Amino acid sequence: MVIAPMSATVAAKLANGIYDHPITLAAKAMLRNGKNIVFGIATNDGLGISGVNIMKLLSFKQFFAIPFRQDAPFQKERSVVAKWELLEESLDQALINKQLQPLLLGSKQ
Repeated sequence: MVIAPMSATVAAKLANGIYDHPITLAAKAMLRNGKNIVFGIATNDGLGISGVNIMKLLSFKQFFAIPFRQDAPFQKERSVVAKWELLEESLDQALINKQLQPLLLGSKQ
């Protein structure tokens, strides 16, 4: 399953076992059946309080992130976004239970 873009709200719900939305319910079904989930984060608070939930997801064996970076480090210091061009490679790696590296990319600027 791919969740892209994944908001900070969806990340928080999944990280804390809250399944009250079609996306989180679908993810729960995938997890229950031992399937991997690849997500592409896009949030203005990824390096703020939402970072805890992103890292929590990455600590679970069935979650894999599309590598991400700060998208506007001088205008939005906490904002991160996945590098969407790496979706296919991320999927290939998740199929063999590996996280595509490097996970944290340098900024665009």
